[in-house]
Amino acid sequence: MIRKVTTLILIAMLSMISNAQEKFEITRENKTSEHELGLNKYSFVHHVCPDSFFMTELYHNLDYDEMATIVKDVYEGVTFKENVLVTHKDVKPAAAKLLYYVQDSPKAGNIFIMFTNFSNSTRQFEEKPDPKDQLARWYYLKDDRLVYRKDVFSAETEKLKLESDRKSDIIKYYLFDDNAENDDKIKPLIDEILNAEDEGPDYYFAKIYQIQHYLMNNEVEKAGKALELLETYFALNMEIPRNQKIYLLMLKAEYEVMKRL
Repeated sequence: MIRKVTTLILIAMLSMISNAQEKFEITRENKTSEHELGLNKYSFVHHVCPDSFFMTELYHNLDYDEMATIVKDVYEGVTFKENVLVTHKDVKPAAAKLLYYVQDSPKAGNIFIMFTNFSNSTRQFEEKPDPKDQLARWYYLKDDRLVYRKDVFSAETEKLKLESDRKSDIIKYYLFDDNAENDDKIKPLIDEILNAEDEGPDYYFAKIYQIQHYLMNNEVEKAGKALELLETYFALNMEIPRNQKIYLLMLKAEYEVMKRL
């Protein structure tokens, strides 16, 4: 009986692997590296996961295991000299191609790039998309973080965020900028919003940033419990615009990928 159950489990696992291989193919130039870039896992996942799957609509075709497989190979496979190509073969009208690599820029230093054949105008993958509409994303490599160009720390931007009507704006900025000296301000700012008597529009995003803060510090279990509460909160509070659910979906994907890395 045990042998029969084991055989069934093995068949199921092989079937899952086969199905994943039919949907996408991962080509790594470097097949041995565990991770060379020295990046915080969540800093990497937070950018690569939404960019790869949500900006391209591929999240409709993939489950969390498949997302994690792709992100893991990119995280471990991209080095300062070697790239990773992910090809999604079951996408129409053209197969989806996402190339990940690091480029040394004379002015910016090392930057991490995701280059695709996805057209932002047609919202489809194309054989030869118009270059001006072609989806490409790039980030600075700053210490152990991937940093979006608009999140690079400056006193001027910090002042604008602090003066914003949305109190949660500064939390997001501190979370994903390249200045480690402001990291200790994140939790108090989150607590200030979550402990306020009035649950204003910032409350939903403060809860998102709380979970992201947990994940940035590899507190995955705390993030999971907080995410369950946030999903319930969103479902019960119809005052939150329903189009803001996409932020919850992206966060859920990031959490599920982090669990599997």
